[in-house]
Amino acid sequence: MKFAQTGIPGLDKMLDNKGIPAGYSVSIIGAPGAGKTTLAMQFLYNGVKLFKERGLYVSLDENISRLKEAMLSVGIDLNGLRGKSLNFIDATQLRSVPSHLEVGGYDVKKEEFSLLSLMESIRSKVEEAKVKRIVIDPLAMLTVLFPNESERRIAVADLIQHLSTLGATSLLLTELPTDAPIRSYQIEDYLSQGAIIMKKIRNENHLSYVIQIEKMRGVQHDNQARLYKIDQGGINVIPSESILYATI
Repeated sequence: MKFAQTGIPGLDKMLDNKGIPAGYSVSIIGAPGAGKTTLAMQFLYNGVKLFKERGLYVSLDENISRLKEAMLSVGIDLNGLRGKSLNFIDATQLRSVPSHLEVGGYDVKKEEFSLLSLMESIRSKVEEAKVKRIVIDPLAMLTVLFPNESERRIAVADLIQHLSTLGATSLLLTELPTDAPIRSYQIEDYLSQGAIIMKKIRNENHLSYVIQIEKMRGVQHDNQARLYKIDQGGINVIPSESILYATI
């Protein structure tokens, strides 16, 4: 089995010093401000700088220019990457597609057209640039396109199945429904081959950042909740320091 190391030493240590199995789709589930996008961009940036693997960032919500500015604030200079080493797809315009379209003489719903367009754009860019790492941010935007729960489940399943055919390692970023110790599960939790949780926990006046590998098939991973910091360079996981939810 081949692996895609994240390049984040503490996190790779939690992953048995191997990283994420190559070709997996992994859910990164976290509260707002927990650093999901920062971790994902480190995964792509380190892929280019450390492992010579080209990356693709698919934005369903964030303006690419603002994203690059935000990453500069933690010392990640995306503008310094050359050529096709790091690619971007701005898919935010899919939200402005008309509610119904006529394609080939058939009436097609907005959500169906948007998902098919997204998957085709990803495939085209992966093949063109020989991409090995993909980030989709945020997966929760599919909730807007597919408000019906059963249709959303099918859409997420279709997207993950599509990603599995591309041979790249993918991170799917989504919101944590609650910061409670016991969370409700979403369809992507069951369909993805791995799940990493990122939490912010307040204890009196102190805020702690906690990361936990909930599942990673095929890897003897550390399943304890570990502390991390967000500083210059991005996410810094401290694998020697754990935190017990029961004490919070």
